[in-house]
Amino acid sequence: MGLELDIERIEGIGEVYAQALKENFIHTIRDLLFYQPAAIQRMVGNNATIDEASSWRAMAVLIQVNELTPQYAEALVRRNVSTIENVSNKKLGELETLFSEAESERLIPAVPTSAEITEMISDAVKLEHTGSYFGILSNSDLEPIENATLRLGNRSAMTDKYGRFMINKIPLGHNSSIYTFHDDYDNYVIQNPSLKLDQEVFAVHQVTVDDLEVARELDEYYGDVLPYQSRPAFTTKHHTQEQIRAYDIFFIQDFYDDGETVKLGSVNKAFIDGKIVVRTYRVALSEIPDGVERLDYLTRNSSTFAVAPKDYYGLLSAWRSLMKQEKDGLSPSSPEEAKAQFLKLIS
Repeated sequence: MGLELDIERIEGIGEVYAQALKENFIHTIRDLLFYQPAAIQRMVGNNATIDEASSWRAMAVLIQVNELTPQYAEALVRRNVSTIENVSNKKLGELETLFSEAESERLIPAVPTSAEITEMISDAVKLEHTGSYFGILSNSDLEPIENATLRLGNRSAMTDKYGRFMINKIPLGHNSSIYTFHDDYDNYVIQNPSLKLDQEVFAVHQVTVDDLEVARELDEYYGDVLPYQSRPAFTTKHHTQEQIRAYDIFFIQDFYDDGETVKLGSVNKAFIDGKIVVRTYRVALSEIPDGVERLDYLTRNSSTFAVAPKDYYGLLSAWRSLMKQEKDGLSPSSPEEAKAQFLKLIS
């Protein structure tokens, strides 16, 4: 996408204006989206008019659209097609005419193909009817966090050197949290982000995370809610019997050919490095209750397996709720009392 191109690719921003903008941390076309025209005008010392600053930003807004290059954006803005809504409301023939005029004026080298223009209109419609989230990620000392990954559903973004990020094309009604990941910080969750539905007006949100030396994964076993993904990537992490966690819930994946061991999978999934992780365990068959079959469910206290009740989903929900309350400091019970409550549920 052209948003990562140098700011000088915007028509009207020459070397002098570019230097003034870069002194204010505007290096790429995307960076223009963080500021309104009046602020951009002030950055160049009011040497540019407000109309010029407005046209620069309008071009940056249009370049969000697939297939819309800086030259195409200039051609459209000169013909008063300066918003994503303007593009989405145009018919194929109307845009072909506008681009043909621009070609005759040598503003663009060639008219986009019908397929490219169709993609412009289609993507503009998507942008117009979806939300966006735009912000700055910093640590507790308000220092920007660079190269952090943010995920909201199947949308993702990475922070730049100034901690800035932008996630767009978020479906309306999508109330999933945003998850942040960085090697030097704890995973951080932005709960119920306030989405902007106008792609021409971005609100900057300051998000501050605490400094931690070790990053923490998300795990349903501890009451974490994993991020929604329309097409999640799964992976498996194998463990020994000694690594089984007490009070976990399992399903029988398979019986090994040796006739002595069985493969269990935990129903509590984790989210690590952008992937859903299923934990599996190789367990001695002698530890498993008699008569169980493949895909049956088991529970475990501190040392013993038992067949899970039919309503194991209710059991699972109860456990996660107890763990989340314990983690958030909301439960009046001690960890031991919480687990005792859980044991009553499985007895």
